[in-house]
Amino acid sequence: MVINGANELWHAKKQGTLHEALEDGTPAFHSIAALHCALDVHQRLYGSMSNVSQHCSHLAANLHSRLASLAHGNGRSVCTIYKGKTADYSDPKTQGPTIAFNLQTSSGTWIGKSDFERLATINDIQLRTGGVCNPGGIASYLDLSPREMRENFAEGLRCGNGFDEMNGKPTGIIRVSFGAMSSTRDVDAFMRFMNIFVDENSRQTTPSKHRTLLSESKHFGTSTSTHEMLSGSEEPCDIAGCHDTIKIAALAELSGGSQQATTHLVQVAIVTSPCPVAGCSVALASSQELWAHFKVHRSCRRGRWSLRRICNREGFGKV
Repeated sequence: MVINGANELWHAKKQGTLHEALEDGTPAFHSIAALHCALDVHQRLYGSMSNVSQHCSHLAANLHSRLASLAHGNGRSVCTIYKGKTADYSDPKTQGPTIAFNLQTSSGTWIGKSDFERLATINDIQLRTGGVCNPGGIASYLDLSPREMRENFAEGLRCGNGFDEMNGKPTGIIRVSFGAMSSTRDVDAFMRFMNIFVDENSRQTTPSKHRTLLSESKHFGTSTSTHEMLSGSEEPCDIAGCHDTIKIAALAELSGGSQQATTHLVQVAIVTSPCPVAGCSVALASSQELWAHFKVHRSCRRGRWSLRRICNREGFGKV
């Protein structure tokens, strides 16, 4: 029994055997019935878990080496890779078949993990982004202090809500994982996809702001008794998680010096998100518009893996 109301939260936990406590709901009896068949198929396909471990370790080492060598035309690394000090991708005992990283543009700004994931999905690549249920690891590798994490949470950071960068630091990572059915073709396809973020013609070495500012004219009715010119006044951006200060220029005119309603022409800076694909100059005012634009960058095709062939070979019917 679970109560999840506005005024009360309550959960009646099972207090019987261990497996009852871990199974808060109907046991997966269909999966249990198919377990013996699944183990037999796994044995025929892969031989042992040791074989799977060596295979996945080889793929991870291959991708890690290629990501680490990826660089923009100005020499700046495309990927910042996070791993333990003693981790060795050639040794599956010290490093699992996962690679955690973030991307930077040729100017040193971070590429948002949400934008990256959407582009990957459009290109038929499945991966994971965010805090990956590991707040301690995220805090350690992204150099986030407890104070910064509390501030980020207070300003609206939640799992999967698109707050990719706060106070100049990423809020999560991109993670690629390999399994028994992964192949070298998957690594090659992912690297072809990664090449769209490489700016081979870049020469700029000084970091610039990730957001661009466009100008929009807005009119506001007001009442004043003087003629005033306000130029370059600053106001904080009211978008949650944004710490930019926006320049505002306001012009108020009055005819004949008498007090009357006038119109202020205000130049308001609009925060927009540029496309993270290297060489693309598109910048749009909303994530929805930007993600719709991503469809033009569908350049990578990942073939349907050997699941169909395996199922047909094992007599499971067509997939």
